[in-house]
Amino acid sequence: MEAWGLKNCTQKEEWFSNTVTAVVVPSYIDSGEIVKHAWKRYNLSLGLGLNKVAGKVFRIGHLGNLNEVSLLQPPRSIVPYPDAHHPRH
Repeated sequence: MEAWGLKNCTQKEEWFSNTVTAVVVPSYIDSGEIVKHAWKRYNLSLGLGLNKVAGKVFRIGHLGNLNEVSLLQPPRSIVPYPDAHHPRH
């Protein structure tokens, strides 16, 4: 997440989950919009933040067969990056 300038909601590494990662979004972004965009554009299902973190985080589930490529795909799909097909706005 750090490579994209995003932070894990869990602050201590010993608390990291092996089944889900909650990603903190910048304060000017509603995480619900990221979840909607990921679903509509990429057919990628992400979870919403709940209760106190609603609108502040989105969740990436990582159960089952997992490798580096599948782990990196969700952030790459939703975080803007400059290239010929996805210009930064």
